[in-house]
Amino acid sequence: MRSTFISTAVCACVAILVGACSREAKFQNQLDAGCEALAAGHYPDAIDHLNKAVRLSPDSATAYCNLGIAYAAVKQTDDAMFTLLMAKDLLKQDPRPAILLADVYCQADRCDEARKTLASLNEEVPGQ
Repeated sequence: MRSTFISTAVCACVAILVGACSREAKFQNQLDAGCEALAAGHYPDAIDHLNKAVRLSPDSATAYCNLGIAYAAVKQTDDAMFTLLMAKDLLKQDPRPAILLADVYCQADRCDEARKTLASLNEEVPGQ
């Protein structure tokens, strides 16, 4: 009886670990495919892969940042702003998402928001 319980517990732990590894591998595959598509200028494919990456790992600032770039490239400004805001919130010490967001704001003729975003860098990233 005890060995059956231990075997069942071990199998359950292995299944959980395999699922976690599989999820991480799926995330990395989607992120890599999205970045490759983005670099090649295949923006709809990049958006598809990077959206999948974000769903698999909602805390990935890299996925959000690249997704924002892809959205901006196809003039989906609202989506670009949202994803770059997410990246900015996740990467508080990195100015790049804020700079990209400010660029998107400018392209959308929202220069006041761009200025505020860039000005906030001095508050959020001391010494920058």
